[in-house]
This record gives sequence, C-alpha cells and structure tokens, in this order.
Amino acid sequence: MRSVLRVLGRLAALVQGVNRLAGLGAGLLLLAMVFMVGRETIGRYFFNAPTDWVFELTGYLLVGIVFMSGGFILQEGAHLRVDIFYTRFSRRTRLWIDALACVLALPFLSLLGWQSLQMALTAYRFGERSLIMRWPLYLPELFVPIGVGLLTIQVLIHLARAVAELSSGRR
Repeated sequence: MRSVLRVLGRLAALVQGVNRLAGLGAGLLLLAMVFMVGRETIGRYFFNAPTDWVFELTGYLLVGIVFMSGGFILQEGAHLRVDIFYTRFSRRTRLWIDALACVLALPFLSLLGWQSLQMALTAYRFGERSLIMRWPLYLPELFVPIGVGLLTIQVLIHLARAVAELSSGRR
C-alpha cells in the first residue's frame, strides 16, 4: 500500500509541476496579449494603422490563458469561493465542502473535456481555419481539452487530499 501511495505522490508532484508550467505559460500569454493590444491601440489611434490579426489572436490567447491556468489556480488555492462563509466553518467542514465541490465538478469537467476534444478533432479533420489569419483552428481549440484535463487531474488530487485528511480523523 505504501508503494502505491508513493507512486501516487510522485504522479501528483508531476502533475503539479506541469500545472505550474501551464500557469507560467498562461502568464506569458497574458503578457504577449498586453503587448499586442498596446501595439494595436497605439497603431490605430496615433498612426491610423490598425491591424486585422490582433483581435483574432488575442481571442485565442484569452482561451489559452483561461483554460491552461485552471489547474494551477486550484493548486494554489486562488480560485473564487465565498470566503465570508467558508472561513467561518471548521477545518473539517471546509474539507467536506471541498470534497463535495470536487465530486460535483468531475462530471462537468469530464463532459467539457470530452466535448472540447471532439470539437478540436473535428476542426482538424475538416481542416477548419480562422477567418483572418487562416491558422488551423484545432490549435487554439486544443487549449480547452488540455487545460480541462490538467484541471480534472488537479481536482482529483485535491479530492484525494481532502478525503485522506478527513479519514485521518485530525481536527
């Protein structure tokens, strides 16, 4: 049993490392987006030289930022919750709430991940391209199933930790 727990611990550490990299990547995408929007604003309003591609590309980057950062946000405990109530509960009650939230999130994440993967694969099969830049659409669409997959694994890790602490009997 200890060897299984050791393997699961290593797997959790690996996934959390990947989530950290995904969070860093999302931050870099945000920085790139800021520069692109700044360049577009200056070009459009000061030099009367707008571009066609900035709006389209920043939309794709926003999808990447949102979905690739989800697992990292959960890992860091930075997701949104109603703290005005949550912080008033005992540690054990908070663990039960966390576990329940994880259990409720798993079916939604599974469906979202599956459907978004199907969407990206369909875009790949049919050779769908973006309107302005003519980029293959499956590339930005892959942000969704990859990000949801990382978030789902992080939810499972979060659930396992909550259950382990609840079953240990610690208060």
